[in-house]
Parts: sequence; C-alpha cells; structure tokens
Amino acid sequence: MDRPDATADELTGRAVDLLADGEVTRAEEALRAALLADPLHPTATYDLGLLRWRRGETTDDEVLGALAAARTDGALVAEVERERGAEVVLGEVKLRLRSSTVRIAAAAPVALSGDEDGVVTAWDLTDGAPRVLHGERWRRYRPVPAVAVGADGTRGAAVCADGAIRVWDLADGRCLATLDRPPVPAKSAGCHVLEDTHAVRLSADGRSVLWAANGTVRSWRTTDDHSDLLHAGAVFDGEAVDLSADGRLAVYADDGGLRVWQDGRARRIPGVPHGPGPVAVVLGADGRLAAVAEPGAATVTVWELASGRRVATLRGHVARSVSLSQDGRFLLSAGGHTLRYWELAGGRCLRTFRDDRVVAARFGDDPGTAVSVRAGGAVRTRRLPTGGYVAPYRAPAVRRDDEAAGWLAEAERATAAGRDTDALHLLTRVRARPGYERAPRALAAWRALGGAVTRVGLREAWPARTLATGRVAGADLAGSGDVAATCAYDGTVQIWDVVRGGHVRTVAARPRRSHPIVVALSPDGRRLLTGEDDTVRLWSVDTGECLRAIGRYDGTVRAVEFTADGARAYVRRWGGPDELWELATGELVAPLRADAVAWDRPDGPLLAASMVDGVVWLTGLDGALVRRIEAHSQRVGAVSLTPDGRSLLTSGGRFGDETVRLWDTASGELVRQLAAEPGHQPCGVRFTADPRYAVGTGRDCTVHLWDVRTGGCLGVVGRHDQPVERLAVDDTLRYVLSWCHHDGARVWELDWALAAGDGRG
Repeated sequence: MDRPDATADELTGRAVDLLADGEVTRAEEALRAALLADPLHPTATYDLGLLRWRRGETTDDEVLGALAAARTDGALVAEVERERGAEVVLGEVKLRLRSSTVRIAAAAPVALSGDEDGVVTAWDLTDGAPRVLHGERWRRYRPVPAVAVGADGTRGAAVCADGAIRVWDLADGRCLATLDRPPVPAKSAGCHVLEDTHAVRLSADGRSVLWAANGTVRSWRTTDDHSDLLHAGAVFDGEAVDLSADGRLAVYADDGGLRVWQDGRARRIPGVPHGPGPVAVVLGADGRLAAVAEPGAATVTVWELASGRRVATLRGHVARSVSLSQDGRFLLSAGGHTLRYWELAGGRCLRTFRDDRVVAARFGDDPGTAVSVRAGGAVRTRRLPTGGYVAPYRAPAVRRDDEAAGWLAEAERATAAGRDTDALHLLTRVRARPGYERAPRALAAWRALGGAVTRVGLREAWPARTLATGRVAGADLAGSGDVAATCAYDGTVQIWDVVRGGHVRTVAARPRRSHPIVVALSPDGRRLLTGEDDTVRLWSVDTGECLRAIGRYDGTVRAVEFTADGARAYVRRWGGPDELWELATGELVAPLRADAVAWDRPDGPLLAASMVDGVVWLTGLDGALVRRIEAHSQRVGAVSLTPDGRSLLTSGGRFGDETVRLWDTASGELVRQLAAEPGHQPCGVRFTADPRYAVGTGRDCTVHLWDVRTGGCLGVVGRHDQPVERLAVDDTLRYVLSWCHHDGARVWELDWALAAGDGRG
C-alpha cells in the first residue's frame, strides 16, 4: 500500500465514520493508511488494534504493547483494559516442585510431577501436600520425561528414569502396573544426538495407557499387559497424544495430520500441523473436539473429530499445553510466560495473563476460573473475565497547519538546490509540529538530506513489520533494506517486501528433516543463500529459481553469509572447517575458521575473528595469526568487526561476564567498555554500516542501539517475548531486523536525530 497524502488524523476520522456505517473493510484500509502516514499515531493504533483483536487477528496484550510503543494517553489504554477485564487472583498454593514436567487432572485438584532426579510426586492442589510415588534417586542426571494423571485424579502414570512406565493409585500410592516399553529410535541433528522426548496418557480408571516417543505410539491394557503398536513414524514426528477418560478414543498429532483411533479403527484428519511437529494435543471432555498446539506456526487449532472440520484457529501464542472447557466453547493455552484465554467461536484471545513460566493449566472446578502451575511451583487460581463492556472507537481532532506545510515545501526546494543545512533547520521546525512528527513527506525529506548532515543520535524507533510469528529457524535483511527472508522450522523460506509490506514469494528449498534451513540475503537483495542440511544453494530472489548448488558437506551447514561485494559465500558447518566459495564458478577459494569477518579491509587481507573461551583470535584469509586478544574472563558470546576491520566488538554473552567491549584490532588494546544497562545483560552485538553505532541484544529480550564512540546506550529499538537470536541492519540504518527461535521475526524502523556536520559516517 502506498503512503497516503491525507494526514493520519483525517484518515483515522474517516475510518471511524466507516465503522459506524458497517464498512469494516474500507475502515481497516483507512486505518492502515493512517499508520503508514504516522506509524505511532495513538488513535489509529487504538482503533486498528480493537478491530483486529475482536476478529482474532491479534491478542489483547499485543494491542496494549502497540499502544505503549505509540505512547498513547492513559484513557485509550484504560478502554482496552476495561474490555479485557481485570485480573482477579482467587488463591495461590505453593508446591515444592523440582521440575517442569507436570500434569493437572482435568476435573480434580490433583497434579503429578516428575523430577530431574527420578522422583514422581502426586500433589493436592488445595493445600500443596505431596505424596512421593516413586522415590528412586539417581547419582547422575536421569529425569522423569513424562507424567500423566487421569481426569478424575484417582490414577497417575509416569515414564520413569529406568525406562519403565508405572501406573499408581493416587489415593494410597500403590503401584498398580509396571509396563516395559520397547526402545525407540534415537533422534539426531547433524552431529548432535538429541534427548528422547516422551508423552504418556492415562484413562480415568488406569486400565488404558497411551505412550509416544520419537514418532512411535503404543497403547497398553494394564489388566493383562497387552500392547498394540498404533503408529511408527519418523523420529521427528512429535509426541503429541491424548486419551479419552474411558480409554476408547486416542489421538496423535504429527506432520501427517491428526490420527484418531477409536473402537479398534484408525483414521487420519489431514491439514494439521504446519510446524516441525506439534507439542500438545488435548481432547474435549466429551471426545467431540481435539485441540492441537503448533508452536512452529504460533497457533492452536481446534478440530471436530467426527467430521474432520477445523472449528477454530487461534493465532499468536507459542503454546506448550492446552485445555478445553467442559462445554467446548473456550480454551486455555499456556506457554512461556503467558496464559491465554480464548473464545473458539470468533478465535479471539479474551485475556492474556502474564506470569512466571507456566508449565500446565486447566479450567477450574468452579465455573469461570482457571488453574495454572508455574515452573517455580506456584499454583494460581484466577477468575476469568465474563466480558460485557465494548470499548468505543475513537476519532482524533483533525489538525491543519498551513505554516508547517509551507516550511516542508521550502525544505524540499532547499534539498534539491543542495542547501542541506538550510533544509535541516526547516525540517526540524516542521517535525516539531503536532501531526508532522512522522508525516510521510517530512520523513522522506529528512532521510533525503545529503552529506552536509550527520547522525547524532536516535529520535525514536517503532515497529515496521512483523514478518513471522511463532518459531523461526532463521531470518535476514538485505543491505538494501527493501527485502527480507525468513525460514520456518519446516524448511519454508519466505521472501518479504520490507518497505511496502507483504509476502513476495516462497522459495522452493528442499530440506530434509534432520536440521532446519539457514538463510542469507545478498547486499543488494537480489540473491539468497540457503543451507539445507549438507547442501548450500544460491537462489534468485526475483524469480525463486535455484541458480547453483555449492558443494556438499559431511557436516550440517549451520550458517551462510555473502561477502560485502556479493561475489563470494562464507559457509560455516558442524564437524569440519568453514569455507569461502566463489559464487560465479562454484569453486572453493579457501578454508576459514571465523565467527565474524571483515570482508573489505582496505589495507590488507580479509580479517576474521574466532572465539575460544575468553580469547578472540584475529587471522588472515590464509589462517595466519594477526592478533590474539584476551577479551573476556570467561567465554565470548559474540564478536563483530567493522567493515574495514579496524575495530572489534565483543560480548560476554549469556554465560559470560555480561559486558560489551570495543577493541583496536591493530594494537589489540581495549578502547572502551559499553555502559551497562540495568537488567539488560548483553548477549549479541553487531556493528552497523556506520561504525559509530552498533545494535545489541540482551537477556531481557530487547534490542538496544549503542553509540560506540561514547559507550552509551541511545535507546531501546524493540522488544520480543523470548531471547533474540540474531540481528541484521540495512546499509542506510533505516531498518533493524530481529528474530527469535520462539517469537518470530520483526523489523523495526529507526528515526535518526541529525545535525549539521561533515558527512554522515
């Protein structure tokens, strides 16, 4: 959508009139146009947020987050808070949990937990009283991988640390059955053997047991130890299973769909899931519905089993567990630090509750309540909102400023005549006027100022695009700033238009299932590199055509990168040396070992930095040692070189000394340490194309902008709900891309403060 000529105030007022007339589609177009005119317009943010929230396209906390970013007044925030309802905690009980492996009975105040030392415990949720069912203590780490509790809380089961499946009477603690499960295929990714993952479910009377691990599903009758193999799939198919209270109905979700076994007959419901394997599936109380949590797509889908019809798609939560209400009208999803309450009819998130890591949740015994268990052991009962209040849409007062419009036109003429300093003074006055802070013409003129001005700081930053939600395997932003790429865990690579917004195309990469694809865009955004298990491919972004396959590797490709001129590719892999390849010929240039590279060093060969413990090694392309820097007392979490290779940034990382330091590569001397920000705990760091500035991530899930010259933090660019994995910045320093393995990929737009000076750095 092109930027409009009308002001954001005018467009928002027009949208409210259209909503009153029932023209929702045109109203939404007007609101989106208003936010193109002013990305932080408070009223447009509020109105569009309400509209999308009520249609199930966003969540209540995302609406509040957008309002906070737009710095709206308290009145608009209060309207959203009133519609979603106040949080009411009815009670809290503390369990002495030592693990996050927890299950709650669907219709009784009973929970079962499995500890990391092999102990299985039943808990009374009314008073927190424990009963140890299986007390075997191991000398080494041998956790209980899965537990189950019957719907009425009288029976429990666990996959114990010794491999056996045990079933107990929870009233007196007697072991009713011990089942010997068969071995399962090992999982591996590249050169790494992954830990087996299990799930176990139990009928209410304890006579039927369902177990899944690494793609294998098996059922037992505890009365006679009879066992049936229900499914044997690929080892990455998932462990999402559930069993009805009477033991007659079993469901299992994997990449092939939702598999249903009932009365000795098996069938499959296609169309689910979208990710690398769902993590949870739950049956409704009457067996009519099944809900599937799909973290890869940040969705929960609800299915009617009899017809195979999808009843609801709930978007916006990387959920680890789900629970359906008794009447099948509502759903609870728990994952990360959130508990969400959904209405299935409209797919709407009615209320989000923020908490410490939620490991289990269900609807309460009393109507209109929810029970959740946190990783620390706190069991909290909340009253769920009943709804009723509907916040009104708001129209802003329309402001006209002919004087500011005249200054803007004069500034554009000054820029065209090469009088950048005069234009800067005029635009500074324009952008100080209400309604013109982020007006499209004013922003375009501001960014068009030439070499007579320089960046001196950050005015503000705002969300520009959400490219993906949920689980992301990788993402990159072209140096040109107009193209981005994201990759899901199922290997789907998407190309995005950053400036206009929207999906451009899907690249037909061909991953195998043992490892996700890694991606990189060329500086001009015209080509794409993908690393698919043991193969690197070069693609045309314009056509989606594969241009070349570059070598094959014994180890899994873990990173790919273009050189600054786009002529070569740097490939990192597990289990072997990294390599530099010529893209035009597909020939190997040289082996190389590096965690950061300066591609354009003008006074010598390519310079690479690699991390070993707390030491950074600087080497040339031939591997010869240039400099050894003892950067940190413990490990080095990240390194970044300026394009000319003269300066190096290092970060202590998540498990290091939590500092970011600037080094002179010629002398190896410490120049300065960046200022500490309370609670930030820096992890990653990256120079921008302007070496005076750098972006960084922290354990608080934020993206910071730093002035490298002073070591000071210029501000928070953006925020995720999960730790940020990587950052990318375009060459004009307009956009920053950040992505998380569990919280999507987002693009943030930077608005720089400018001053008269010699060049923009």
